[in-house]
Amino acid sequence: MNNAENADIVVDLICFKTEDTRKMVEALRPTRCTHYLFCSSITPRR
Repeated sequence: MNNAENADIVVDLICFKTEDTRKMVEALRPTRCTHYLFCSSITPRR
């Protein structure tokens, strides 16, 4: 088992397309990950 399979939570800041997010969710199903946080964009405040 690698580190990705041991993750409890995944924060995804680089998926831009719905299909990419679906693929990520499917890839995480057999792991022990309990939370997947998808953020489509982040803008720093000044």
